[in-house]
Amino acid sequence: MPAQRGDGLPDDFYALWLDRTMTYSCALWADGDTLEDAQIRKIDYLAAQAGAGGAARVLDIGCGWGGTLERLVRTHGVGHAVGLTLDRRQAARARQRAARCEVRLEGWADHRPDARYDAILCAGAFEHIAGLELSREEKVAGYRAFFTRCRSWLRPGGRLCLETVAAGYPPDGPQAARDAVLTALTLFPGAQPPGLAEIHEASSGVLTCVRVRNDHEDYAPTCRCWLERLLASRARAAALVGDETTADHERCLRASVRLFEQGHASLLRFTFRR
Repeated sequence: MPAQRGDGLPDDFYALWLDRTMTYSCALWADGDTLEDAQIRKIDYLAAQAGAGGAARVLDIGCGWGGTLERLVRTHGVGHAVGLTLDRRQAARARQRAARCEVRLEGWADHRPDARYDAILCAGAFEHIAGLELSREEKVAGYRAFFTRCRSWLRPGGRLCLETVAAGYPPDGPQAARDAVLTALTLFPGAQPPGLAEIHEASSGVLTCVRVRNDHEDYAPTCRCWLERLLASRARAAALVGDETTADHERCLRASVRLFEQGHASLLRFTFRR
């Protein structure tokens, strides 16, 4: 899901159906988890993979409302965490909740740090690098520029943990095709998720891939839980954003559950090392 919204919808709408951390990306589930448990587990996984525990400086690209920044500082002992977002309201809330954090209203392409980072996290922002009009070669070039920037920001031995929605098996019927279009238009307006091969090609020779996993089976229950929470608060949601927008999100979340369950969409988690 997009960590950089720019959709004009109020934060209170998302607060109805996201968890307390306000994490708008895939959770990492274990038996008996609540949504908040699973989102905290995901944040802890990203932090551990990036080697962020006790680090002096950590960057969160696409920091959203600051839930990851808050946990990096309060739980993982990060000395100084920097978050990037393109949404002014997200930035304001992130600054309120995350002490000892620096939240910048800028994208990765404009980021100019004054010192290197020990670790970088990126969950839910990479999907938005490539526009629909780009060719495969142009997409790979954009991804390579991202990885090259991350390499320049990391100290030697530093790690990047990247989580991104990616292309899965091609839709195998009209319903899957409709689901894919609906999800793309709602969640990735003007953008196209990457393919595994494109990420490999773009990062090759820039960063070393230490680990990759496909957790699409974690995104189906995440979307299902969001849908259940939205339906439970439907009257309040409609009062905030209107019936049509609320219904659009319900349809998109249902479609997303099917796409991830059937593997037509992937959720890739990478660990890279400089």
